[in-house]
Amino acid sequence: MITRTALTQNDGLAFTLRPNGSLGWRAAKWACAGMILLTAAVATWFALRGAWLVLPFAGAEMLLLVCALYLACRWSRHAEVIRVDGDSLTVQRGHARPEEEHRFQRGWARVVLVRDPTGWYPSRLLLRSHGRSVEIGARLVEEERLELAEELAHLTGASATIDPALPRPASPARTRSVVT
Repeated sequence: MITRTALTQNDGLAFTLRPNGSLGWRAAKWACAGMILLTAAVATWFALRGAWLVLPFAGAEMLLLVCALYLACRWSRHAEVIRVDGDSLTVQRGHARPEEEHRFQRGWARVVLVRDPTGWYPSRLLLRSHGRSVEIGARLVEEERLELAEELAHLTGASATIDPALPRPASPARTRSVVT
């Protein structure tokens, strides 16, 4: 998901890139609590009928569910902020706060969209300048990545370099010899 924000300084623009997350932290906690209560009720019912070995497995299952939901919510909070203002282009990444930052000179930055030759994997959007390269938008869907590439290329004053996907090699025709 791309959010655009106009910056008041230097007529800049900021892009905030986040993965599409359908489940927020509050909803994840409620879903977890409901699953834990349901599993505890079923496990207790079995334990009261003599199948007490169900309890540790139900507990382990709920622990795995809690860990998986926590990691999914943490992953969905990852953000990239791309600021284009004045003569600089800044990329900041992090979960709750910026954890890494990359700066480029706006006039020298090049936007490169690299496509997978086989078409099996998503494209990669790169910012390049002076021998450095940073991948951005890795958690965006393909259409958003292409749209971002075009907008960034327009803002940097250069055309986006799009490496087209190479055509798949044709499989050699199978020859069949017929003996008469």
